[in-house]
Amino acid sequence: MRDNTSTDNERPPTFAELRIRAGLTLARLADYAGYAHSSAVHAIERGTQHPQLTRARLLAQALGVSVEALAASIDESRRQHESGTVDAQDESSGE
Repeated sequence: MRDNTSTDNERPPTFAELRIRAGLTLARLADYAGYAHSSAVHAIERGTQHPQLTRARLLAQALGVSVEALAASIDESRRQHESGTVDAQDESSGE
């Protein structure tokens, strides 16, 4: 499994960046991980929600990364959201 854990500037990619790289919409990723609504995935993208381990494994598999890389991406998403540095692309719903 390819583990895309850093970008050119040496920070972990955000969860949204991983999703976009994987070519998945919020709805498709939510469906894959067993969420009833894409809003749960959007909350993960903002870093305001963390998935349970079972769903984290499904999300990591869908995104082509390890669970550890997924956790780092969620932490980076939270950090950017809290600091107000979220890219416009990261905030797109992808639906």
